[in-house]
Amino acid sequence: MGATEEQLIRAKLGILALVGELKNVTLACQLLGISRSQFYAMKSAYEIGGREGLAPRVRRRPVMQNHTPVHLEEQILLKTLEHRTISYLALAARMRAEGINVAPSNIRYVWQRHGLSTARARVRWARHAKLSSKGKEGSNA
Repeated sequence: MGATEEQLIRAKLGILALVGELKNVTLACQLLGISRSQFYAMKSAYEIGGREGLAPRVRRRPVMQNHTPVHLEEQILLKTLEHRTISYLALAARMRAEGINVAPSNIRYVWQRHGLSTARARVRWARHAKLSSKGKEGSNA
């Protein structure tokens, strides 16, 4: 557990203690600048999980149903390496001509997720990818 997590847990324990001392939830919440619903959520977390229940929860990003499949995203990135300066519309046309069914918007969204929206960013990324692949080949020899 990190120092920041420990500080958050101690702060929440302090809030619970203050409410216990004052015996007035509304007043304590007003003094601390939190809502009563926040206090009751904190209290519930403490009752269920004890001290560890007050630790911040790690949340992962949701995977949306319309997210580009991993295999298609890999193909888009490989084709981007080959044709890094063309637009997403032209890349989609090339990929469709090769039998890969992809919409231009899929390419644009993949580029956005990887920070490749501009041609300059794609060229820099491709240069870095080639350098790192040469480094891996040299270390295997």
